[in-house]
Amino acid sequence: MAFLTMDRLIQWLRQHRVLTAAAAGLYFAAVVLLHEEVSKVSIWLQNRLSLRCFTAFLVGASYNTLLVANLESIHYPQYALLAVPVFALTTSFGQTVLAITLLGAVDEAYQFFVLENWKYFDFNDIILNLVGGGIGVLLVFTFSTRRPAARTRRLWRLVRSPLFLATFLVVAAGFLLYLLGLLKLYPGPDAAGAWIVLSKVASSDAFWITLPWGRKYHVLTPIEGLVLAGVLTGCYAFMDGEGAGEQSVGL
Repeated sequence: MAFLTMDRLIQWLRQHRVLTAAAAGLYFAAVVLLHEEVSKVSIWLQNRLSLRCFTAFLVGASYNTLLVANLESIHYPQYALLAVPVFALTTSFGQTVLAITLLGAVDEAYQFFVLENWKYFDFNDIILNLVGGGIGVLLVFTFSTRRPAARTRRLWRLVRSPLFLATFLVVAAGFLLYLLGLLKLYPGPDAAGAWIVLSKVASSDAFWITLPWGRKYHVLTPIEGLVLAGVLTGCYAFMDGEGAGEQSVGL
């Protein structure tokens, strides 16, 4: 029954691409603009997720190293739910996780540059969003027989996708701005003429930050965040075609 229900949902979403894209966009806007309200609606999903192997490890690792407070675990169910319609549009686990990572970056950019909620552009939250996307594609993998068709060159499918091109252009633009001195990672005398500064506080020499109640967490630097996001997205790209012998999406 679970397979049939998820199959029907994916098929219906694929047959109504415009509506699916609009629904995904509205949901994402709600996550960004109505963060607390959406959290109350989606928090129930957190304890009902079926996790496997790699994603289970990522959830445990990210939970114990990247979270400042337990409440931040809401990133998992929020972006897991968003991953289902995104998968219907991409039909690829790797591209779905990459799309979720990009959307998560937009969310963080909005909070940092527009709302000015954070002291730094939060790559920790971007990785948490990515892990949420991984949970979402594993929900599809677990509860649906519709999966990406088996392919031997799985990473190549990701690399030649428009999503990868968009990611490459954004990262390349950021690197160029950094070389020109228009983007700085941390504040300081040399950041006076920068257009973009990704942190409002100086970098810390300590790898771990210990909170008064004993919790430890690590703040990812931009380089760490970009490398980690790239590696994890590549790992999910290798999942495309896994279990395709059972029944794959006719795409």
